[in-house]
Amino acid sequence: MKAKIIGILAGKNLFSQGYPFLEAIYSFLNWGDELYISDGYSNDETYKILKRLSKNKRIHVYKYKWPQLNNGRAIAAAYNNLIFTAKRRTNKSDYIFQLQANEIVHESEYTRLRSLPEEYPKTKLFIFPYNILCWKFILGYDWRFRFAKANQDIKSFGDGAFIETVNEVTLRDALKDSLKSIYKLIKTGQYYSRLFNIAANVSKRKHPALYKAYPLYPPIFRYSFIFPKNIEMKFSGHKNLWGKNGYNGIKFDDIIKHFLNKEGVETAYLEFIKNLNLHNDNTNYNDIIKRTKLENLNHPSIMKNIINLYEYKMRESVIQEILKNTSI
Repeated sequence: MKAKIIGILAGKNLFSQGYPFLEAIYSFLNWGDELYISDGYSNDETYKILKRLSKNKRIHVYKYKWPQLNNGRAIAAAYNNLIFTAKRRTNKSDYIFQLQANEIVHESEYTRLRSLPEEYPKTKLFIFPYNILCWKFILGYDWRFRFAKANQDIKSFGDGAFIETVNEVTLRDALKDSLKSIYKLIKTGQYYSRLFNIAANVSKRKHPALYKAYPLYPPIFRYSFIFPKNIEMKFSGHKNLWGKNGYNGIKFDDIIKHFLNKEGVETAYLEFIKNLNLHNDNTNYNDIIKRTKLENLNHPSIMKNIINLYEYKMRESVIQEILKNTSI
């Protein structure tokens, strides 16, 4: 029996916060089978748009009231609710992929991702590379645990950043491996090949052969902070979720004020990255500025017409493509 790939996506007020969620959904449907979406009682256009998309029988939309938890754990709770729902509709050979609303797979990788369950049927968890983007700059690269076989105890951790098989790997081990990878990434400056070796080698598991760091060319694109007009709404939402904590040491009020007071968009972003650097001793600000700009990257086709927009726009053409995409 061919393995089924079920995606899960949780979010709240995605439209007003500038998450390219339509593009993320479109991308997944080109290589996954079904998508379960949890809306945290949005008060913008998000839920209305998602309900339209649910006319496609491959998309299942639910409402889930986020618990009153700080530090982003409410997002993990929403994902865990989706995992429970999705697993009830899976067989032992099926897989679950945890998608976030600003993450888009390049079309050149659809076939490779689709073939993974058949190519590596004994693998329990795949680890994929991600480009982390901030407007026109690459903030960094990361490897994330996102694609797991459904016949095991799967949990989402943190703010929904990754999933793990809890009987095999402790949260402490997972976080330790992630920190090692990030530290070596920044210290070496070899942002792709070296990090792949780190991800493949430092993860000490009970059964290491059952976990595979799988390279993608290009990596999955994570579009963070790319629409300037949506920045205020996004960080206001983050502030409500995380309380007094800021983003990597920068207070949310300072971020919002920073963007509102800057006349030039690029100046605001450069200052934001520079201040982010001041709160992270391992980040080289000058190196970030030198990295490849957005317009020079090989972006997914679905994103090429919107990466330079000032504000995220709902594209009816993308909605229609999603509604037509009724089979893989």
